[in-house]
Amino acid sequence: MGAYWSVHARDGASFERYMSQLIPFYFSNSTLSQSTRMCPLLGLYLLHLLVTNRLANFHSLLEKISIHPSIDPSGDNPFLQFPVQLLQCLVEGMFHRVVLARKQVPAAEYAWFVDGLMETIRNELADCLEVTFEEVNIASAARLLLLGQEQIPQLITFAQQRGWIVDEKNNSIRFKTKALMREESFCFGIIRQSLEYAQQLEQIV
Repeated sequence: MGAYWSVHARDGASFERYMSQLIPFYFSNSTLSQSTRMCPLLGLYLLHLLVTNRLANFHSLLEKISIHPSIDPSGDNPFLQFPVQLLQCLVEGMFHRVVLARKQVPAAEYAWFVDGLMETIRNELADCLEVTFEEVNIASAARLLLLGQEQIPQLITFAQQRGWIVDEKNNSIRFKTKALMREESFCFGIIRQSLEYAQQLEQIV
């Protein structure tokens, strides 16, 4: 129950701690009967590993699951199949399927991890936008960031958080080019050095 509480509390660190205690029991040779929550929780943990980009741990756990005597080897368990399908979408670059997967979660607890995965994907796509374009219209930016037209306010907030220049009057978003960022960084460096030099002179006087 602690692991489920952590998910509902949106506490990833707590969920990690609870699962680190549960997993050894799940894969021990104990004669205790397996919990009906084992597969749902293992599926959630696989998603957690995917969101935190620990693919080696993901595959290692998946291998253990594949030989577990209490788990159907056919791979038809929806709780375990879901994170595997999401990984396949990521590998193939089919990011829009991750958006659709949000509506097809096998249990409500899975939605939080899918949202976290979408946030990671959206930030990666945003990084690509910044280095590929100097300006895009707002509708195109929404589509490229896997947001619907009804999510334009969310896009505006996201853009402002990243320091993009939003021009709603002209329906456009402008990105700072890398050259401009380097120039600004150089200018700020000169200003900082000048201020430090002036402060040192003042102390001498």
